[in-house]
Amino acid sequence: MGTFYTNLNLNLGYSEAAHQAISKRFTSGWIIDAGDWLTICAEDIEQNLPETTARLADLTAELRCRGAAVLNHDDGLLVLLLMESGERLFSYHSDPGYFSSGASDAGPEITGFERLRDWDPAVNEIAVRKLLKSPDYVFAQERHAHLATALGLPASSIGASEKYLADGEYPDGVDQDSVIEIP
Repeated sequence: MGTFYTNLNLNLGYSEAAHQAISKRFTSGWIIDAGDWLTICAEDIEQNLPETTARLADLTAELRCRGAAVLNHDDGLLVLLLMESGERLFSYHSDPGYFSSGASDAGPEITGFERLRDWDPAVNEIAVRKLLKSPDYVFAQERHAHLATALGLPASSIGASEKYLADGEYPDGVDQDSVIEIP
């Protein structure tokens, strides 16, 4: 069995206002305080792309920040969304036909690639394109780890899920003291 995780990542430090905005959208879950980033893991969004997308848009709009959503399904499917202030800048879906009756051989779906510079002017677009299109990845989590580094996403997003955190399993570099319960 592969890895399953879904999380939201907000590019801002922990504050009472951020905690309140998060708490009003999730019934339970966890916030990882990673300094300049907050990683949110909640059962409400686990493996649910429409809910994940909607809540990222809401939170980045309300808090006027950048954000990323990550969904890894069975280490075979990776979805990555980048937003700023409620606006989608970029999305990557490794296999859009994954859940349909016939698996897609069309390859990944990438939208908004030209907006990566809006996300971060320092992004190396050539390196990101290679990571997105490389056939060398066996596991989605490995691709996610390399994309997180290339895009400046927090390491706390790699492998973080509500279930894993509830079971006391933390991503590399995350300790119990940086994990805050929702609500």
